[in-house]
Amino acid sequence: MTEIIERPMTPEEIEERAIWEAGQHQRDIEAVNELRRNAYQLESDPIYFQAQRGDTYTLEDWKAKVSEIDERFPYPPAP
Repeated sequence: MTEIIERPMTPEEIEERAIWEAGQHQRDIEAVNELRRNAYQLESDPIYFQAQRGDTYTLEDWKAKVSEIDERFPYPPAP
């Protein structure tokens, strides 16, 4: 079995961790953007194109679906 030895972090490790943590918010935003992008493609784009053709849906239906997706995948609060 491997033994875990804890030790104080070096100044370089502390700096590296601070840089990583500072970028976490941006990574969270990018993850939400990816989730939204996928949902838009699968759910709202078909509604938009049908609304453009005058088919079953209206642009209001499309806007409602976009709002629903935005609510489902909110952006994280700023640090």
